[in-house]
Amino acid sequence: SGANVAPVAAALPSSAVEDLVLATNAKLGPEGAALIAEALRFHPFIVRVDASKTAAGDEGARAYAAVLAASRTLAAFVLAENAIGPKGAAYLAAGLLAAAGSALH
Repeated sequence: SGANVAPVAAALPSSAVEDLVLATNAKLGPEGAALIAEALRFHPFIVRVDASKTAAGDEGARAYAAVLAASRTLAAFVLAENAIGPKGAAYLAAGLLAAAGSALH
């Protein structure tokens, strides 16, 4: 849940983490995704995030889209198997469009 990830999210902005693996943590959910996303939006070092199988759903995708749009260091963001529907896909597409010129591939 979001409460369980709060300490990690709080520590992220001041860390030198480049590769964050949250995969297969179904308890994260949309609430946890929002906390992680807020911590990562302007993280100066993050290069890769694997948030696959974290039950993010459309609302988690919405939070992660803000990371895609804001990050200038992020090169890869894995969101496989998160029950993201058309609405969540639209959020992610908007984030990717806003990220033009970033390191994402």
